[in-house]
Amino acid sequence: MNPDRSARPLAAVAALLAFACAVLCARIVQYSRNTLLENGRWVASKVLMGVPPTGAREFVATRPALAQNRLRLGAWHGFQEVHLNRAFVPGRLSAQFRLGDDAYVVVFFHRNASGTFGVRFSRRSDVPSMFFRATRDLEFTMKQRIESLELGPDWHRIELDFTAGGVTAHLDGREVGRLPLPAVTTQIVGLRSGLRPVELDDVSVTDASGSAIVRESFANRRGSLWIMMRTLASLGFGLLAFLAARRRVLPGGSRREELFAVIIVEAALLILGLSFFAFDYLVWSGRYPYASGTPQGSAASLNEVRYEAMRGRVFGTNLQRDLALARAQAMHANPLLRQSVSRRDPNDAAPPGLFRVFGPEPGAWRAWFHPSLEEFPAKREGTIRVGFLGSSQTFGLGAETVDDTFVARIQRLLSADLPAGSALECLAFASPGWRSADLLRRYREAWGHSDPDILVVNLSNNDMDPEELASNLRQLVEFNRTRGIRTRLVLEPNAREADVITLLEKHAAVRGVAKEFDVPVWDLHAYLNRDDVFDSGFVWWDHVHLTSYGHRLVAQWLAVHLRQ
Repeated sequence: MNPDRSARPLAAVAALLAFACAVLCARIVQYSRNTLLENGRWVASKVLMGVPPTGAREFVATRPALAQNRLRLGAWHGFQEVHLNRAFVPGRLSAQFRLGDDAYVVVFFHRNASGTFGVRFSRRSDVPSMFFRATRDLEFTMKQRIESLELGPDWHRIELDFTAGGVTAHLDGREVGRLPLPAVTTQIVGLRSGLRPVELDDVSVTDASGSAIVRESFANRRGSLWIMMRTLASLGFGLLAFLAARRRVLPGGSRREELFAVIIVEAALLILGLSFFAFDYLVWSGRYPYASGTPQGSAASLNEVRYEAMRGRVFGTNLQRDLALARAQAMHANPLLRQSVSRRDPNDAAPPGLFRVFGPEPGAWRAWFHPSLEEFPAKREGTIRVGFLGSSQTFGLGAETVDDTFVARIQRLLSADLPAGSALECLAFASPGWRSADLLRRYREAWGHSDPDILVVNLSNNDMDPEELASNLRQLVEFNRTRGIRTRLVLEPNAREADVITLLEKHAAVRGVAKEFDVPVWDLHAYLNRDDVFDSGFVWWDHVHLTSYGHRLVAQWLAVHLRQ
C-alpha cells in the first residue's frame, strides 16, 4: 500500500482534532469574557445612578452575572435591574426563569419617563405575584394580585402577549392574568429581582409587527471565526516546532509515526482544555474571587484572588473597578431608557470632597463640596444647621442624582416650614464604607467644628462589634454636649429580605446609648419594614442602599421627626 495513502486516515483524525481544539479554544475565550459589558444588549440600572450603589460596576464587568450563560439577577448583592437597550412597540416577550427560595422576578413593560407597568412572579409570601403600575421612581400606584399561583424551584416559562387593549400573561402555557394598558407606544422593557437568586435564560422579544428584537441566550459568540483562525495558526506553528524537535531526537521516523505523535499532542491539548473549561463553567465563573466588597465578604484566600487576576490578564478582562464603571456609564444607552431610569447627567461629574452641604443658595438644591473647613462659611444669623453622620446610606448611594438623596430632600421639605428670614442647611457628614470609629475621628477633627445645631446619627451596618459601636456613640454624644449640639440616634435600616440578626444586636447597642444619655432614638429600620411600606414600591438596591423612592420615604419620615 502507498505509505501516503495509509497515512490519510491519521491525517484526517489530526485535522479533525485540530478543528475541535480551535472550537474549544473559541468557547473558552468567549466564556472567559462573557460579561454584560461584553454583551452590550442590556443596560444595568445601578450604573446609571448618580451615586451608584455597591456592586454596580462589578455586576456588569465580572462573570457571576452571566455564569453558565444565564442572567443571574441575584448576583452582586441582588436587587439587580436590567433593560433591553432598545425602544420599540412590543408584541411578545417570553423567557425561562428559575427562582430560589423567597425569590421573585419582575418584568417591566410600558416603561417611559412618566412611569412603568410590570408583572411580578414570586415565591415569597409577603411579596405576592401581581401586575402593577408604578411612578417614575417606582412607587406602586396600582396592584392587581395574581391569585392561585404557586411557583416551585424548577424552571418556568413566562409569555407576555401585547395587544392594543393590554397585556396577557401566560405561565408554563397557562393564562394567569390580563392587565389593561394605555395605548401601546414606544417603550422600554426590563427585568428586576430582589435579594435572592434568580436565573433567566432563552429570552425572546418581538415588536408589534412580529419582527425579532432580541433572541438572547446570554452566551458570548463574538469573534468565533477570528479566534478559531488564530488558534489553528498557533496550533500549526506549534505542531511544526514539535515535529522539528522530534525529528532531531528520533531521526528517520515515518509519516504515520509523526501523525500519530501529532494526534497524541492534540488529544492531550483537547483533554486539558475540556478539563479547564468544565472547571471554569461549572465552578469558577459563579464565584467571587475578588479582593473585597463581594456579597460573601473578602475572598476565601489570597490564592483565589491571584488566580482570578492572572485569568483576567490572560483573557483581557482584568478591568479596574473605576474603569469598569466609566465604560458602563459611557454605554450608548437608548435616550428613552436613560430618561426612564435615571435623571443623572452623564456629563455632570461631582467634584470630590469631605462632605456636602445642601442650602438655600442660588442654584437651589445643588450640592456644594468643601474640601476643608477653612473654606466653609460661618453660620449666618437665622440659619439652622442639621448634620447627618453616617456611611454609604447617608452619603446617598443608590440615588439617581445627588439631589435625590434623603439629606437633600430633607432640606427642601423642612425649608418650606421656616419663617421668613430663616434658612436651613443640611450637611452630609458621610463616607461609604466607614465605621463609627472612622466617623468619630473625622467628626472630632473637622466636621463637628462646622457648628451644627442638631446631629442625626445613622449608624449600625458597617460596624462589626456592637460594644465598639456603643463606645464610639457615647464619645460622640459627649463631644456634642460639650459644644451644645443636640444628638439624635437613628437605627440604620436594612431590607427585610436580608439577614438582620447581627444588625438587631447593633440596634440594641444604639438603644442602650440612647437610654444612657436620654437621647431620642428613631427606629427607621422598623418603619421601612412595615407591611404598608415594605412593598409599597421598589425601596432597595441591595440590603442597605436605597433607591430614589427609598430616599424619598426616608426623607419624609425623618422630616416629621425633625420638625418637632
